[in-house]
Amino acid sequence: MSCILDIMTSMDYNPNIEILEGEVNSMDRDEILKRNKQFVKKDEGEQYVEMSARRFGEIGLCIFFIALIVYKFVKGLPTGDLLAVFWGYLGVGYIYKYRFLKTKSSLISAVCGMIAAIVFTLAYILQTW
Repeated sequence: MSCILDIMTSMDYNPNIEILEGEVNSMDRDEILKRNKQFVKKDEGEQYVEMSARRFGEIGLCIFFIALIVYKFVKGLPTGDLLAVFWGYLGVGYIYKYRFLKTKSSLISAVCGMIAAIVFTLAYILQTW
């Protein structure tokens, strides 16, 4: 059993693959190694680049967001659309985070973000109708 746990902790978790309890006892070493080879591990360098690219993309998004908010504010245009997208993005991100971490702060942030997104969307629609 500890061999299976070692293999499972050394690979990326894939929720689509399940090992049934009865099946664990009947698997031998070769079967476990064969199943482990089926998993394609991502290169840590690629994962780092993906995370960095996502982070820089978010920074760029924030810069454009702020520029558009300032422009709309100066021109007297409604900003509810951009604020709805911003809060929706944060709300959905915290919903995903809450699914895995189950923290109270993630749940509160998710609910508040989604409420804000809905409120800004409705306000924008009513303002531009």
